[in-house]
Amino acid sequence: MKNTIWFPFVENIKANDILVNLEFDDFFDHAAVLAHTGQKFEYQQLGKGTYEGRLLYAPLGDVSIQVEYSSQSLEKSVEVKSDSFTFVMSGSNTGQYGLPTRANETPDWIQVFPPSAEHVAITPPDTTLTVIRVKKDTLLGNQALLPEVCQWLADLDRLPVLLNATSHANRLRSDIAVGLEILNSADLLKYRSLLDINLATSVASTLSQLWLLNWSFPSVKASRTRERFLSMRKILLEVEPQLERFYAGATQQFGSKRLIQKVFADQVKMSPLAYSKTLRLHNARRKLLDETLLFKSIGEIAAEEGFWEWSRFTTYYREQFGELPSETRAKTAG
Repeated sequence: MKNTIWFPFVENIKANDILVNLEFDDFFDHAAVLAHTGQKFEYQQLGKGTYEGRLLYAPLGDVSIQVEYSSQSLEKSVEVKSDSFTFVMSGSNTGQYGLPTRANETPDWIQVFPPSAEHVAITPPDTTLTVIRVKKDTLLGNQALLPEVCQWLADLDRLPVLLNATSHANRLRSDIAVGLEILNSADLLKYRSLLDINLATSVASTLSQLWLLNWSFPSVKASRTRERFLSMRKILLEVEPQLERFYAGATQQFGSKRLIQKVFADQVKMSPLAYSKTLRLHNARRKLLDETLLFKSIGEIAAEEGFWEWSRFTTYYREQFGELPSETRAKTAG
């Protein structure tokens, strides 16, 4: 991967005892590393071709900070840690974390994930996410947090909330970037604990200031199309790859087949058939990378996922992941 992958202010960051700095050519590896942060991740690569990713991650104590880049459009299934709040700011100019791409969107949002939140996000290509996690008790007990904001956070359900916060998103993003710069200096690593406290206070004060501007939070609800897609996706996952059963169940709940296709096109830029094929290709890739399944041939795995013609499976697989199934298997067998 080229070293020109852009992160705000942190192009020359290097790894050390605290700071993780990794590059990826496989989104499965990217998700696996993120899982070590204590959260559950599952990635599906919606875009076709080779993948490039980068991760900067620093656990400080009660706070952890992260900047993440993905070259491909991804579907991310995320389950947040049960003891922490997570705040996400998108750095993409083409779309938003967890929202369909629309021309009038900007990166000036803060997405709040309460403890144990579950979420499916669609990120467009070339997206940079800036993330900060703060332990629940640390955040709710911070003196910079207004009592009203403390109560609002405590009352959040397991669903994420999107806040319209123009300057505040930029402020948090900048504070995290400065924190990474501090951690990049060996002479300043001794201030890790102080940085941990300061970043927790930055989150608390940012939320409090945003609240004071409106005496509430300017939140944005998921669109009706988004909610429909998640419901349709759930039906598809239950019956996949049986598209006839999917359409039968989805049309009974939502109406016409045309509406279903329109929802999928809006959310993931593909038809239900193409989306189902993408999911099955990912299932095949997981099996090819599974050391416990080396006894199975590539043809057997392809057939298990509904690909009966070897040549078509190989073509589809190479288009999706930029390599042959045999090349994926060689990574595991080697």
